[in-house]
Amino acid sequence: MAAVSNRISSSFLDHQQVVDVMRFGKVLMPFLSLYKPISQPVSIVKKSISMVSLGSQLYGVDKDRFPLHLLQTSLAIAVLIATLFGHPIRKGITKGKSITMDAKNLFHHFRQGDQLRAAEHGANILKNALYLGLLLNSSIELVVASFALKTFLRLYHAHSEYQQGNHLESAGYLALAAAKTAKQVLPR
Repeated sequence: MAAVSNRISSSFLDHQQVVDVMRFGKVLMPFLSLYKPISQPVSIVKKSISMVSLGSQLYGVDKDRFPLHLLQTSLAIAVLIATLFGHPIRKGITKGKSITMDAKNLFHHFRQGDQLRAAEHGANILKNALYLGLLLNSSIELVVASFALKTFLRLYHAHSEYQQGNHLESAGYLALAAAKTAKQVLPR
């Protein structure tokens, strides 16, 4: 993000304006995904950016971390291909990758003594495991547990962002929690 903002800011916007635009875009992206006609193109753009970003990091990574980065890049390519063809396996790959990365981060933060960050990654593992469970068996208990945990995590992130002074991100998490709740609860 810093490299992009440095290139853009040297042209016609100052650095803070670029940072603000990028923050706004990051907050706006999940809302665009809620609108069905453009959710697929938005998903393809997000997955493409992820793939390019991960692929570009392969060149500068040390040899000990190369296999992990290669695996991440390969999974990003597989998810992009599955998204392009509308294959449902993309959800399983994405959630499996998220569980793996959150587990790695959970152990890292736990070893560092940062229990709060470790707990956040543990909650993300549970959220993604519930989602994978829903893919296999959509029982009402899993639906309610997954929905409640996702809503709780959005509200937690809204509170966390607010405490850090990131009011735009906080409002985004609150609005997203309300929009996703309305989408799930209200009749269509």
